[in-house]
Amino acid sequence: MIDQETFEKLLPLAYQWAKEQEEFVLTHGIPLHAQHLADARLAGVGDCERVRVLIVRRIPLPKSGELAEAARPLALSRRTSVASYSATPF
Repeated sequence: MIDQETFEKLLPLAYQWAKEQEEFVLTHGIPLHAQHLADARLAGVGDCERVRVLIVRRIPLPKSGELAEAARPLALSRRTSVASYSATPF
């Protein structure tokens, strides 16, 4: 667990890392198939055509030293993690 001061210091780095991951998935991912588009619409996803899916073996750790250290304890769970990115809020 990290303290509030460390959290506030790392938050902008985590945000930047998440935006980089999002951009990578949006660039390299595939669009939803027809059935998944229908499901997304039913779930209220806005602009479903912009959603992309990318299957990866592992979610990469951040490269920033401090952020990487804070994320390392979570690395065990990243093998089974599922991530999705959307260019629009749900």
